[in-house]
Amino acid sequence: MIVESVLEETIQSIDAKTLLLKECEKLLEDMENKFTYLQSVISTLKDDSLLADEKLKALQEEVRLLWDASRKNNFELHVLESEAKDTEDRMEAVNLKVEKVSIVHALISFLCRDSASEC
Repeated sequence: MIVESVLEETIQSIDAKTLLLKECEKLLEDMENKFTYLQSVISTLKDDSLLADEKLKALQEEVRLLWDASRKNNFELHVLESEAKDTEDRMEAVNLKVEKVSIVHALISFLCRDSASEC
């Protein structure tokens, strides 16, 4: 009976250890699955990060191009304003000449009216 008792205890111990081993194997399998999932998440995050970096670089380039265009437009606007001012100044000068000619013409007409023989 002692041998049977020892054998029974040994069998129970082996069964308990087998059950524990199966639980450990299940836990390891779950951990492997979780590890694989986390590796997939990391890979996705890296891909997303690369895409975000590419988008950021593209946006930075677009901003640079917009600044270049803005500077060019500002320069062209300054040139146009300068040309408009020059044209305005020339028109004022022409208007003054026209006014002077009109005054001289009116004066000549007035003088010719008073002395019709000399005109």
